[in-house]
Amino acid sequence: MKFTLKNIGLIKNSEITLDGLTVITGHNNSGKTTVGKALYACIEGASEIETKYEKHKNDYIQQTSRKFIFVLLNTDEQLKKCARKKQFKEYSNKIKELLNVIEHSFKSEIPLKQKILDFIYLFETNEIIQSLTNISEDLLLTVKHNISFLKEDILKNLDKINNYSITEFVKDNLNSMLRTEFSKQIQPVKNRTKSLISELKISIDNLDILNINISNNNIINDKYTYKYFKYDNTFLIDNPFIIDELDTFTSLTDISGSLSNFIIDDIYLNNKYIDNINLLHNEKLKLALSTNKYTKNIFEKGLNKDLYKNINNIFNKAISGTISVKKQDRGFEYVCNDYSLNLSNLATGTKLFAIMKTLLDKGAIDSNTILILDEPESHLHPEWQNIFAELLVLLVKDVDCRILLTTHSPNFLLAIEAFMYKHNIKDKCNFYKTQFIENNEYVDYVLTNNTNEIYGEFVKFLSQVKDIRNTYANYKENIDDE
Repeated sequence: MKFTLKNIGLIKNSEITLDGLTVITGHNNSGKTTVGKALYACIEGASEIETKYEKHKNDYIQQTSRKFIFVLLNTDEQLKKCARKKQFKEYSNKIKELLNVIEHSFKSEIPLKQKILDFIYLFETNEIIQSLTNISEDLLLTVKHNISFLKEDILKNLDKINNYSITEFVKDNLNSMLRTEFSKQIQPVKNRTKSLISELKISIDNLDILNINISNNNIINDKYTYKYFKYDNTFLIDNPFIIDELDTFTSLTDISGSLSNFIIDDIYLNNKYIDNINLLHNEKLKLALSTNKYTKNIFEKGLNKDLYKNINNIFNKAISGTISVKKQDRGFEYVCNDYSLNLSNLATGTKLFAIMKTLLDKGAIDSNTILILDEPESHLHPEWQNIFAELLVLLVKDVDCRILLTTHSPNFLLAIEAFMYKHNIKDKCNFYKTQFIENNEYVDYVLTNNTNEIYGEFVKFLSQVKDIRNTYANYKENIDDE
């Protein structure tokens, strides 16, 4: 699999191969994070697209239905005042009953438009309206007028829905995902040419799976391609402190702020009825850690448990605990053998291992996963860098997932290379170095088969401070001798 980026952030024109374990090295502010965010947005924006399309469509229809009901219930306060209390209660209950019917009828084989028409017809001809007494003829005409007006409005919206294809939805969904991840700055911020075209492309065996052209930080309508492919799940991990924010209820409210209360209640009570919404990478990670959204069932875990045997053995060299729901309180804790610890009290390196182990225990990382790690070694001692490097190599070898990671550490890079040879996956590993171009304003990533070139870049700066240390250490010793 290849991922191509043209005029994305600082990146001029780079093609990244994702055949197993892909490592990108380079200076700070050289666009490495951009690669991960762009890949995450493309995969997340295009995954489960049929489910998302139906869910968003049904949500829109339900909102329209609620608008219809709201107007009918609040047509005129005089209706409530004039009608007998019992009659108005029957009238109100009938409306709510019909709303419930329409909101739970989407599994029916009857075409959606026909269901709406049937709903309106039932209401128009309903005897309850006719049975309302002690109200003026004018008021009754007002109710019927509003029904007629709303019927026309609803049917007009339904025609729009029928003309909004899933292909167009994919484009809009991807556009929203990219603009959100990049805070609307997908293209180079130093670009002064409004006509600049940017491109993101995923291809497998020379077949374009996803091809997006971007202008003015928006996908161009007639310049994109999308085809289904197996990698339908991705996680981008760039902040171990994200687990400090986990909370059974409040985090879900933050994640799904647009959801209604009854949906939030379903999430909290059942811990599995999660809305299909696009999530920023940190929000998706919180959702995966705090709910069963990405948890495999026992049968599927059982089928694949042998794949994770070696990985779990390596994990136990560092930590054996995992993230669990607190027994006495809302929220989460780290549980390990005979003790538990609040997540905020975990060491930063342990937080990273706890995130990875929890995802693996849930079965959230499998052969359909692309795992993106941004400088994961930053909070790890060299000993744990070595352990983490072997974990990643085994994820590629045994589980067959795809991993993209960035690093600044010569020790971590060496560990990855060492375990790459130990576990015989050299043919699945690719190493990239950064190349600055155009007066250092842009970068490209260059595939290299010679990792010594990367180590040479690291050693250059190590040598600089080593020379400084030796110079001033010798100077201090000479002063002391005098």
